[in-house]
Amino acid sequence: MRKRLRKAARDVTRHALVLWLAARDRRTPWLARLVSALAAAYVFSPIQLLPNWIPVVGYADDVAVVALGSWIALKLMPAELIEELRAKANSITDQPTDWRAAVVILLVWIVLSLLLAALVWKLSAG
Repeated sequence: MRKRLRKAARDVTRHALVLWLAARDRRTPWLARLVSALAAAYVFSPIQLLPNWIPVVGYADDVAVVALGSWIALKLMPAELIEELRAKANSITDQPTDWRAAVVILLVWIVLSLLLAALVWKLSAG
């Protein structure tokens, strides 16, 4: 069971690397680049909804984002490009960290928190 979970975590990282590479490749169609960039930025960002250090649950959001992002992006990309990016992803040993994406995600969380606080304030005052 533990080996399967480790393999699944490695597979999610490999798929996220393919998305990250697709987002940076000029041959990728623009919509696939956008989807790939958003999915990869979330997975490789140090700030996430469910931190990866939480056993099992920490990777659940990554799996969901990668699965949905991969499904959409790969439908929009040529098969030859996908295979090339998969081969390139298999040769990468270090996981990228996107600090710019972390800043954007942090700002999104701050805005959502402020909107929620305003809603709670309005409901409690009324």
